[in-house]
Amino acid sequence: MLRLAFLTLRSSPTRRSFSATQSILAGHNKWSKIKEKKGINDAQRGQLLSRVARDVANAIRSGGSADPNLNSHLAAVIKKAKDQDVPKDNIERAIERAQGKNKKGEIVTYEALSSDSVGIIIESLSDNLNRTIGSLREIFNDHGVQKASVMWMFRKIGRVDVKIPRFQDHPGVQDDIFQIAVDNYMEDVEITDSDEGHQVMKLFCPPERIAQLAKAVSAHPSAEIQERNIIYIPENPTDSIGKDAQERLTKLLDRIWADEDTLNIWTTVDKK
Repeated sequence: MLRLAFLTLRSSPTRRSFSATQSILAGHNKWSKIKEKKGINDAQRGQLLSRVARDVANAIRSGGSADPNLNSHLAAVIKKAKDQDVPKDNIERAIERAQGKNKKGEIVTYEALSSDSVGIIIESLSDNLNRTIGSLREIFNDHGVQKASVMWMFRKIGRVDVKIPRFQDHPGVQDDIFQIAVDNYMEDVEITDSDEGHQVMKLFCPPERIAQLAKAVSAHPSAEIQERNIIYIPENPTDSIGKDAQERLTKLLDRIWADEDTLNIWTTVDKK
């Protein structure tokens, strides 16, 4: 076939042979672009499924139940996953894995210091500690990260995210929830506007009081618990680490997030 094509091109006028070659290359390029696009879509799909699995595990851990009827955080995660067309089987497998039904899962925490002296805490859900530790060790070696005690750089705290109507629409709701939260050990609050036309109150409390705070606030008819998590916030956040250092940190964190066992990452350059 190659020989016949070659002879055809030789016997044809120069202009036509050029045109035929263009057609062949155009088809090749089109197929390459299709394969490239499919590869990107597959990678994005894989990232989505990994993120959903992490969100499910976090929701079950923070909400204390794998039943979405009893765990509003998990119910919100499942709804979001379905809205993103995540298959039901993937969601159910994520729930089973988080519960340890199919595999014995164990939550482990790692501490590390980057080459630019950024403190890092990594939380993983592992069913094979040797694999998880091996993966992190490889990432650390590739990025010049040292295993180090950095917990002293952080403060462990509970955070409850509550969806409420906009202040302009229902001015009394915010005050009501604020008072309920104060009566249930809230230590700090942040309020942000959502693109969807509502507001989110981030309520901070001692870790041991997070369940009590979430339960009390959820009793308000205009409050919807979106998330509740135990988090680590830096005691002295680093405002800026320089452009090059930021690029190195971003590449490192992307690599850690790509590991299927990673649940959460906190750094000393994080905000609340």
